[in-house]
Amino acid sequence: IERQNGNWSIVAGMEEEARELVEKYASKPLLNNADNEEYFQGRYGLRPGKTRYTSRRGKKGRVSPEDIRERLVLMYVEEYAKTCYIERVDEQLISTISKKSGVPFENTEQILSKKYPYGFGDLFLQKYIELSRGGRKRATEFEKATSSIFADMFGVCAEHIGQKGSVPDIVVGSRDGKWAGILDTKAYNKKYSISNDHKNRMIGYIERYSEYGFEFANLSFFAYVVSDYGKNINSQIRYISNKSGVLGSAVTARDIIRMVERHQKKPYTHDEIREIFSVNR
Repeated sequence: IERQNGNWSIVAGMEEEARELVEKYASKPLLNNADNEEYFQGRYGLRPGKTRYTSRRGKKGRVSPEDIRERLVLMYVEEYAKTCYIERVDEQLISTISKKSGVPFENTEQILSKKYPYGFGDLFLQKYIELSRGGRKRATEFEKATSSIFADMFGVCAEHIGQKGSVPDIVVGSRDGKWAGILDTKAYNKKYSISNDHKNRMIGYIERYSEYGFEFANLSFFAYVVSDYGKNINSQIRYISNKSGVLGSAVTARDIIRMVERHQKKPYTHDEIREIFSVNR
């Protein structure tokens, strides 16, 4: 072949040889040993982000069933840990990963307990920063991860509702404190400023809170969770607050992680969380 200006063509005079090659390989199977699971996984099965198989092999250089099970379990748990805060390997996690991967419960437990004896906290927090800068492709993952932090770490009610139409990404609340908040996450790889469109959108969310919010609490605050914010963010937040009558805030993913680290040492009360996100800056 030859390539010119992005177009591919058969080199002049090579048409017959090209035709013979097509006929030769068209008669061969698309995949060798397609019915052999071990061979298929070893040759074609790739973990996310990998371009070739690099896991250890069993005797005689072949991929063993144990290798296949381990790879499946680790692939699914690493994907799961991107958006769900996992404090430790427990029965619920083992059951979830077992169902996703198709690996028996007992094998899943052995693999996870050996690989992650101290839980997944560090892995989740590292990924959280990456998600905050991930753009549209990672936006939904960033929303789910933020919701997980509020529910699984801070212990408040949290629902990820961002895929349900003209609503904020997340609604959080406390039954004990009788308060609720709405969160909009922005997975931008640059400093975020609240545009006029986004201001009006947030004001609309606040006005329609009763349509999607918690029945047990009135709305106390709105907040933006971002990778970083622009210099005019305070005046933009106050504009929304003045128009809606609800206090607001903006917080970076880095500061959310700092909150998680502080919470692990000295847990926040629900009212303290409400106060943090109601500072109007």
